[in-house]
Amino acid sequence: MSKQQFFCGYLALLIATLFYPGTALSHNDVSEQINTSIKRIDKAAVIVTDAYARETIPGTNLSSMYMKLKNNGSEELSLVNVTSDISPRIEIHEHTMRNGLMKMGKVENLKIKSGEEITLAPYGFHIMVFNLKAPLEAKHSAIITLYFDNETNIQVDVPIKSMK
Repeated sequence: MSKQQFFCGYLALLIATLFYPGTALSHNDVSEQINTSIKRIDKAAVIVTDAYARETIPGTNLSSMYMKLKNNGSEELSLVNVTSDISPRIEIHEHTMRNGLMKMGKVENLKIKSGEEITLAPYGFHIMVFNLKAPLEAKHSAIITLYFDNETNIQVDVPIKSMK
């Protein structure tokens, strides 16, 4: 706990004691409030940059999404789910090379160590969007929600880029 957090906690306790003696907070209550605030800040430490989706190829109903995910938190976290109104089925995928063949498959989660940045890119980790309700068109965007194992969820406005 920093000196500033400690001071703010005790200042809140003093004010509560002076003006609201019947509802004064104990030292433990103030510490718990400060710790809860720190955890909330830590949970929000995921930064999403460079997000984009590929426009739908005519005659198909799937697409892929890419982005960078930076974990500025103090603990490892995992991307565990992705949802959107554009599709009932969105999965985290990875391309791998096996016996000279490129294969793609679903992964249950994507671990991001503290301080690490993971790049979701073609021929690596990416987000697959199946059964699109409507084609994705260049110069539009789609809203997705990323769910992490630390109970953080982040909405991302993903621009759609042309295949050209």
